Amino acid sequence: MEIPHLFLNQVLVISPNKKSFYTHEGPLFTKHSLELIERYKAHKVIINLRQLSSIDSSGLFILLHLLKQVKKKGGIIKLSNVESEVRIILEIVRLHKLFEIYPSHEDAIRAFRYE
Repeated sequence: MEIPHLFLNQVLVISPNKKSFYTHEGPLFTKHSLELIERYKAHKVIINLRQLSSIDSSGLFILLHLLKQVKKKGGIIKLSNVESEVRIILEIVRLHKLFEIYPSHEDAIRAFRYE
């Protein structure tokens, strides 16, 4: 599985497609994301949710699992390009308290510069 990503200014941006969050590919997406994080030794990670118009419990689990693994190594995950329906779900389950959310991955990258 190839996951669209870029590594810029010591920040890893991972851009999952809709299929990654809703099918049997979820565990594979998680595994490959963790491999990318390890490969780049990334402590600053952005999950670009631009292609997701909704999210279910599987997708929420993926986000939480990635967050837990990155935090274990002293890192942080931010979310970008979160559609309104996805944001509402994140707020209902209170995950917006765990993730900083930005309108674009460029904004999230800039926010990392000031930390």
